[in-house]
Amino acid sequence: MLAASTGTFSANSRTAKTGTLNMITPSAEFDAFQANTFDTGKQILPQVAGLVGGGFVVAWQSEDQDGDQRGIFMQRYGPDALLVGPEVQVNTYTDGPQYEMTITGLTGGGFVVTWYAQTLDGGTVVAQIYDAVGATVGSEFTVNTEVLSSQRVPAIAATADGGFVIAWQSFGQDPDAQNALWDIYGQRYQADGTALGGEFQINTIDSFQQVEVALAAFSSGGYVAVWQSVGDPNGGESDTSFDVKMQRYDASGVSVGSETTVNTHLPDYQNEADVAVLADDGFVVTWVSFSFTEGSPNQDGSGYGIFAQRYNAAGQPAGAEFQVNTHFNGSQVNPSIVALPDGGFMIAWMTLGSPGDDYSGWDILAQRFAADGTMIGAEFALHESDANNSTANDDQTDIDLSVLDNGAVIATYADGTRFGTDVEVMANAYGYTNIDPTESADTIIVYGFGQYVQGLGGGDIIHGADDAYGSDYLAGGDGEDVLYGNAGDDRLSGGADGDTLDGGEGDDRMSGGAGNDLYIVDSAGDMVSERAGEGDDIIDTFVSYDVPVNVEVLRMQGTADLGTNGSVNRDIIQGNSGNNYINGGGGIDVMIGGDGNDTYTIDDSQDAVIEAAGGGDDVIYTSVDYVLLGDQEIETAILTENAVILRGDNSDNQLIGNDFINVLEGKGGTDYLLGLGGDDIFQVSLEANATDLDVFGDFEGAGVIGGDRIALDGAIWGMDGIVYQVSQTSFIVATAQNTMQQQFQIANITAPTTNLIAGDDYYFG
Repeated sequence: MLAASTGTFSANSRTAKTGTLNMITPSAEFDAFQANTFDTGKQILPQVAGLVGGGFVVAWQSEDQDGDQRGIFMQRYGPDALLVGPEVQVNTYTDGPQYEMTITGLTGGGFVVTWYAQTLDGGTVVAQIYDAVGATVGSEFTVNTEVLSSQRVPAIAATADGGFVIAWQSFGQDPDAQNALWDIYGQRYQADGTALGGEFQINTIDSFQQVEVALAAFSSGGYVAVWQSVGDPNGGESDTSFDVKMQRYDASGVSVGSETTVNTHLPDYQNEADVAVLADDGFVVTWVSFSFTEGSPNQDGSGYGIFAQRYNAAGQPAGAEFQVNTHFNGSQVNPSIVALPDGGFMIAWMTLGSPGDDYSGWDILAQRFAADGTMIGAEFALHESDANNSTANDDQTDIDLSVLDNGAVIATYADGTRFGTDVEVMANAYGYTNIDPTESADTIIVYGFGQYVQGLGGGDIIHGADDAYGSDYLAGGDGEDVLYGNAGDDRLSGGADGDTLDGGEGDDRMSGGAGNDLYIVDSAGDMVSERAGEGDDIIDTFVSYDVPVNVEVLRMQGTADLGTNGSVNRDIIQGNSGNNYINGGGGIDVMIGGDGNDTYTIDDSQDAVIEAAGGGDDVIYTSVDYVLLGDQEIETAILTENAVILRGDNSDNQLIGNDFINVLEGKGGTDYLLGLGGDDIFQVSLEANATDLDVFGDFEGAGVIGGDRIALDGAIWGMDGIVYQVSQTSFIVATAQNTMQQQFQIANITAPTTNLIAGDDYYFG
């Protein structure tokens, strides 16, 4: 039994391993953790299933826990590999032993557990459905319709329509079979447990024994069954030959083609078959091969060996039968296979005495394969090394594999002295990359909870794990690399040359290094780091985000209302179609708006603001004297802090002062000027368009001594120019000869006639 410190984990105790992994051979994500909480006696024969949403569930057989011999128990885990709720008893019927359990996750997020319940007259196959939060759906139910004799060793697969199919072996059920002991039967179900049709016989050859069925489902809706056929005449030795058979079914449960012998090596004993459907709807069958014939060599040259056969989506063999295990001394048994998201697959098995171990007991080895059956990396140990085991001579047995949403392989196995009293259920997740980096341009994909990947030469594309609970470290190396962090709080380092760094979900740390780099920011917690002189860098951001030092350009993306503050250096900042807030910060900045109603903050008189015609109602707040240049299409400009001078451009502007004595000049267009506090100076411009004029909204002191003043350009109207009133609020300035007329308005005048005082209310200069 494992020590408590490495046994039952609390809800905050799972920490991903870190290190330079760059691995095509899967590597453990955590220290192996104990699944069972109740640890008296034996907890054995575990099974695991990945769930929609990233979590998983481990189930096992436990002795003396349910009140009567063996019972079925389970533990759910979240996408962070932490406990979800307590350990749960699955079986409600407790008379007699319950065992031979298996489990599958459903496409709708729930899962199903099925097992063999032994009775006095044989036994039956039962099942229990659970929803996505682990609550039971209905009651425990009997799967098999035929209840005479014994039905046992169930297998289960989730179908693409959200339902599932269960198969099992039934003793003496076929009345027409000659010399038949066991046959294989199946039953299809909807997601809620409603049976689809009746139970059906899977094997066509119904003489001799058909046992140990396994199932896997196609994305197209069908499924495939494999099993061991004992004494099949095709084996050539009537009652001593054991072969692996296969039968495919379509989405309606109709058989596709005929029953087929999988193994091409016929004379020996082939059993313990398992099957997995690959990403392209091809599939792989794996099994154990052994010779009982005295003097006849075993297929792998020593004891039991693991073999496999690939099939394409049409059910045709893809290549030849091949040996899985590289280490072949002793025996290799109990294979488990899982399809990987990169199109390949992984097979694990028990080996009696793994290479390099001083102890010759049972260990767990595994081998990863590409979609074409090529071995990827070396055969490796799945279990904890003997140095980490609490008992040096423990066995690791009863392996089962599944795959999680993030691509990691989750493995569970029994750990302990196989024939002793203490055996625990252990589990761990294994991450990997699709390829090892090379000096060429590679596309590298990370699967798991958090890995370190270092690209080499060439422009690499590196994808981090799509998991929010692991932090990847992706380093590009030489070349123009593209790094995608995906989910999780990742670290991305571009290296030499111009790189693209996209942290994805989570709060990521990104450093482009030398070259002109592009950053994609989609979290306010992202950190971008650049050093001076490391190129001209750009940030494309989908969230409000401040410009880091030494990043030259920030571009807002999407349609959300975003904001940014520039750095102490010169920045180029571009808004999006939303309502943006853009503060250039230090340096001489260029700020470019989009279609929304944008707000700009100016702190340098040479800051440039660029807006397109029709690009919303835009506002500038300036803490320095500022002149709008050309047709900037800025609707409103406002003086703040100690700024006193504000001049418009050729478009229609609203210029607003502060509490100081301000100089406001509208220039071209019809402008509206507000001085606010202080004795302000409103400067009238000679408009190019006769219909344009300036409007002073809060002129104080008209017709009395003191207050605001109107500045009139003597170079245009002469020092002896004239001003006269044409309506309550409208005035004309002209030369002494009444030429060069320009209208302006004082909008806040309430008296019908107001005599402006020359030299006080207005002056020429």
